[in-house]
Amino acid sequence: MVLRHAISMAVIGLAMATVGSSADAQTRKTGDAVNGRILSLRWCASCHSLGRRPSPKAVAPNFAWIKTHRSANQIRSFLFAPHGQMPRLDLSRRQINDAAAFIKSVDTDPKSGRSGEI
Repeated sequence: MVLRHAISMAVIGLAMATVGSSADAQTRKTGDAVNGRILSLRWCASCHSLGRRPSPKAVAPNFAWIKTHRSANQIRSFLFAPHGQMPRLDLSRRQINDAAAFIKSVDTDPKSGRSGEI
């Protein structure tokens, strides 16, 4: 009886670990918008507006424009190999996924009464 209980608990633990690691893998793939916001505040906000407001640098599109004109894959590809006047940031794959997730989460609805930043 004790052995059967131990085996049952081990199976449940393994199942929970598998579900948890699947969720973690999905978050790594799609990105974490909250962490992306933190990264964007640190690395992007000096040039880009993180919402609909005009960007501090006129040549840098705001995140609302990027969201509506680029797919998440296009954003990720651009961040892997920035070009033009954008500096090379050397972000990890996870950081790039997080930044793309944040950009795609920005509010672009002017009726919301918010500037677009979350």
